[in-house]
Amino acid sequence: MGPQSKTKHTLKTIIIPKSDAPVMRAYGDELQFHLGTAQNGICTMFTDTTPPGGGPPPHFHVAEDEWWFVLEGQVEFFNGENWTRVAPGGAVFMPKHSLHTFRNAGERPSRQITLTAPAGFETFFKESAALFEDDSAPDLQRIREVGAAGGIYFPTLAPEDATKRGQPVLRPVMTQPEQARVLRAFGEEVRVLLDGQQTGGLFTAFVEVTPPDGGPPPHFHEREDEWFYVLDGCVSFLAEGKWTDAHPGDVVFAPRQSVHTFKNNTDSPTRMLIHTSPSGFENFFAEAAKEFAKPGGPDMNRAVTIASEHGIHFVQP
Repeated sequence: MGPQSKTKHTLKTIIIPKSDAPVMRAYGDELQFHLGTAQNGICTMFTDTTPPGGGPPPHFHVAEDEWWFVLEGQVEFFNGENWTRVAPGGAVFMPKHSLHTFRNAGERPSRQITLTAPAGFETFFKESAALFEDDSAPDLQRIREVGAAGGIYFPTLAPEDATKRGQPVLRPVMTQPEQARVLRAFGEEVRVLLDGQQTGGLFTAFVEVTPPDGGPPPHFHEREDEWFYVLDGCVSFLAEGKWTDAHPGDVVFAPRQSVHTFKNNTDSPTRMLIHTSPSGFENFFAEAAKEFAKPGGPDMNRAVTIASEHGIHFVQP
C-alpha cells in the first residue's frame, strides 16, 4: 500500500455525463458546458460547435488563459499576427492579454473543446445569450458591455478597447497532432500537446490511449487537479469509491488529493483528452517512460518510486 493522502480535499471527484451538460446558443455557435464555477470553481470547459464561416471577432481576456483541442473540422486560429489552421487532434493555447480568435474555414460545422482558467467565462455567455434569441442582428454595444464586465475586450469593434490589453507574459502556442510528444509507460500511450514550458507551469494537456484491460491502480495526486474528456470508447472511472462508465463527450474532474482511477473494460483502445493543473505530470511520465523502455522491462518498484517523487501515490498494489 502506498502512503495515504494527508490533506483532506474539499472538492470531490465528479462525473458529468454529456446529457447533463447544459447547451447554450450564442454568436452563431452551440456551446455545451461541462465544467464551470458551480462544479469546481477552477476552470470552465465547454464544447463549441461553430457553423461554416463562424467565429468571434478578435478579442483578448484580462482574467482568463484559454486553450482549445480541435475535435473536427477546418479550424483556423489567429494569434494577433497570423492565421494558422490546426488539424483535428491539435491544440492551441492563448494566454491572457493576447489578441486572438478562431474561424471555421470549412464547409461543415467544426467542433472544439475550449477550456478557460480561472473559472467564470460561462458567465459571459449566460449574460449575452439573450442578445441572440431572435433573428435580428445583436446589439454590438451591449456585447461589448457584457464582455468588458468580465474582462473581455473587442478592439476590432471599439479601438479604444486596445488600451485595456496589457502585455502578455506568455506566448501563444499552436500544436499540430503530429507535433505531440509521444511517451509510453504503464501500458499507456500519452501524447503531450501542451506542457508546462509552453504554458508557464499553468497546466499540461495530453491525449491518453489506454489498451483493453488497461488503466492505473487507484491513486491520488498531491499537486495536480485533473480533468478527463472521453474521446473514444467506454472508460470506467472510480470516483468517491464507486465505479461509473463514461462515454464520448462525458467529463470527469478529479481534484488533487482525491483517490481515483480509470480502466478500459472493452475490447478496443480508448482515448481521452486529459488536463492536469498545475503542470508537471509530463515530467513524471517522461521519467517513467525511460524506465519502461529499459531492455528486459521496468523495475516496478522504481516506477512506483518515480511516481511518488512526483507526488503521485498508489493506494493499493
